[in-house]
Formats: sequence, C-alpha cells, structure tokens
Amino acid sequence: MGKIQTGLLSILFLALLSCQDANELYKGKKVVDADFGDCKTFTRSASADTIGSAFDCIKYEYDPSGKELTIKHINAAFNCCITDVKVEIDVAGKLITITETEKMANGPCKCMCLYDLDYSLKPLESDVYTFKVIEPYLNGTDEVLDFEMDLNKEQEGIVCKSRTAYPWEF
Repeated sequence: MGKIQTGLLSILFLALLSCQDANELYKGKKVVDADFGDCKTFTRSASADTIGSAFDCIKYEYDPSGKELTIKHINAAFNCCITDVKVEIDVAGKLITITETEKMANGPCKCMCLYDLDYSLKPLESDVYTFKVIEPYLNGTDEVLDFEMDLNKEQEGIVCKSRTAYPWEF
C-alpha cells in the first residue's frame, strides 16, 4: 500500500472512532461548576420556597433529544462564606455519583446555609441509573441522598430526604 492509501485509511479509522465515541454513554469523572444563589432564609412571602428547610431534595429533568440531565439540588448545605461550588460527576456503569465541594476565599465562617444548586450532565443515554449524592455536611444519622431513576419512563422527578441536623432544622 502506498503512503496516500495508508494515510486515507488512517483518517477513515480516526473518523469512525470519533463517531463511535460521540454516541457512547458519558463515562468517567467530570468536574463542573454549579450555579447557586444566596443563602436561603425561608421567610414567608409570595416567592418563598415550597420545600421546607428540613428537606434535602434532588429535582431532575432529562432531555432525551439533547441527552442532557439537568439537576437542581434543593437545600444543599454549605458554609455561609462560599465563593464557588464544584461538582464532581462520576458515571460508572449505571451508577452516577455526585460529590459536591465548596470553595471559600478566606476560609470558613462560623455559620452554615442552605443553597439551591444547578448543574447538568451531558451526554447521557436514556436508561435506568442509581443516583447518589455525597454531601460535605451530612451527619452520620441522616440518610444519604440516593435513588433510582428510570429515564426511559420518567424524564422528570423529585426525590427528598428529611434532615434532622443543622442547618436543615433551624
């Protein structure tokens, strides 16, 4: 085979590999920034939260055409002086493990807050997954936030766990 034919075969092989990778389920670890607002106050107003401070929830929406899973972690507990929240997403087969970590400019303050976090995972094939959230301030008695989601049947849902420790119960 000549150099031109070998070169064309190499390009064709690489193109086939690229197409195959683009259609595969996201695998491995990925770190993303989470969007978050201010520390929640749970005051009584027209715009008040419908989910009380004693609950820790994951609300999800799946877009099968874009293969995107959008996640809202409602009442995620962090230090009240955070400047950034990083989310490590680890997809291992049918297990999606989310590890949330906080960043602070000048070290922690002596207070905690509840925040709503928003982040997404893409591309993710429609399938049945076990979803588990590793939270930095979950005490030893409260249940880990984990559940099974069948994206073939339900493209949106919300799962909540009740919490007994500060800052969830204030």
